Order: sequence, then C-alpha cells, then structure tokens
Amino acid sequence: MVNIRYKRIKKFARKRRKLGVFAQLLVIWYASIFTIGMLTSETEAYFSSASKVSSTIQAGTWQEEWDKSSLKFLGKKEEVNSCEPIEIAVSLKNGGSDMKGSTEYEVYYSESANPQKGQRIGNGKIQPILSQGEIELKFMADKPGNYKFRALQREGHGNKYDSRKELWSETITLVCSNSKTQNQEEKDEEKDIQEKNTEEKAVQMNEPEKNEEVKLEQEEVVQEPKKEQESGTKTQNPNPAEVEVKEKAPEDSVDLSESASSEEQKVEGKSQEKDLIKNDSTSEVEGENNEN
Repeated sequence: MVNIRYKRIKKFARKRRKLGVFAQLLVIWYASIFTIGMLTSETEAYFSSASKVSSTIQAGTWQEEWDKSSLKFLGKKEEVNSCEPIEIAVSLKNGGSDMKGSTEYEVYYSESANPQKGQRIGNGKIQPILSQGEIELKFMADKPGNYKFRALQREGHGNKYDSRKELWSETITLVCSNSKTQNQEEKDEEKDIQEKNTEEKAVQMNEPEKNEEVKLEQEEVVQEPKKEQESGTKTQNPNPAEVEVKEKAPEDSVDLSESASSEEQKVEGKSQEKDLIKNDSTSEVEGENNEN
C-alpha cells in the first residue's frame, strides 16, 4: 500500500512541474511583449511634451463712494513773535457728513515768500471727523518765516474721482524781534556808509573851487600893502577930484579870513579913510583961503 501511494504522488508531481514550467514561460512571454510595447509606444509620458500655464483672473474693483464730508480751515492770518521753537496750530472743520475714513495733511515753509511755493517740511494723518466737528493740526516751528497747512479732501469729493481736491490754511508768520533789530542795525550802518561816501565825493568835487578861493585870498593880501602905499602918496598931494572918487567908491578890500586879525584890519581901514577925508577937506579950505 505504501509503495503504490508513493508512485502516485511521484506521478502527479511530474505533471505539476510541467504546468509550472509552462506557466513561467507564459508569464515571461507576456512580460516581454508588455515591455516591448511600452518602449515603442508614443503615448508614453517619458516621450511626450507638456507645458504648465498659471494665470489669475482679477475681479472688478469699485471706487469708494464719497462720504459727503467737506473740510475747511478756520482762522485768519497770524503773526507769532518768538526767537525759540514754538508750536503753531490751525483749526480744521468738517462742514459735511461724517467722515468714513482718514485723509492727509502737509506743512509748507518759506522764509519770506508764499509758503505754497515753498518747501514741504511736515506731514500727517487726519483721523475721521464727525459732522460739524473741529480738530487742531499742530506743528513745531523752529525758525522765522511763513508757514501754511495743506489738507486733502476725502476721495470723490464733489463726485470727482480722478483727482483729490486740496485746501490751504491762512499764513502763520513766525517773527524774531532780535533778528528784526539786527536787520535794522545793518540797514542803518549801510546808510551811514553811503552818506559818508557821498560826503567824500562832494568834498573831492569842491576841492578845486576851494583852491581857487585860497589863491584869490592870497592875491588880495598881497595887493593890500600896495593900496596902502598908494593911499599914503595921495595924501601928500591931495586932488579934489580923487577925493570925490574915493568918497563914492565902495570898500573893495575884504579880508575873507575868519580870524580876529581880519576884523581889526577892516576897522583900521575905515579909520584911515576917515582921516583921508578930513585931510582932504582941510586942504580944500586952505586952498580957498589962499585964493582969496
């Protein structure tokens, strides 16, 4: 019984081996066909080309609607006298509806001209203001000159969305009195210098005339002794006609010097003339007596 059973098992084992070898050959054959088909097929991803495209679609945007607010600056031109840094301020009022958002402001400066054409030296944010509400915009001014605040209305003000409307405050002028006096002193010094220059020029222009006057005075001083000598000789030989001429003739000798000696010479000249007249009159009387 044992031998027969062993033979049957051996017989079936041989059949199973044949089936196994056949199955292995079949699998190899299918695998080879599959690999060849994969290598030669054009639909393989390794041999195909593809591109990746990414794009975004933007949805439509709508501009913010005007909140009907309307800003305006309050106050008038102001002058502040300070030589040290000082805080300046302007009042801003919302004359329209409540602001639904913030806006911007800037500060402009110019030393002597209109600040609107000057330099921007500061900026800031204006928080929402309620209807008919007021706020103060402040800035620390540190040098003399003119200051202005510039503010922007909310977007869409007046239903104009292509630009922002601006508004300007009145000018605030910062003045330092010390600098003012210094400028005035400098101007006064310049005027004094100009006056001195004009005086010097006038003196230079008048120098030739003064020189001529001095020459004339010297000539008159030289001629005076000659006249005295002539008058002495005439007293010795008096002539009635000459005496009359002397009485009618004006005094020509004028001393232009400003010293006291010139005045004494004039007095002496007058006394000499009186003596001459007396001598002439006595000589005439003697002549008449001789004739008689």
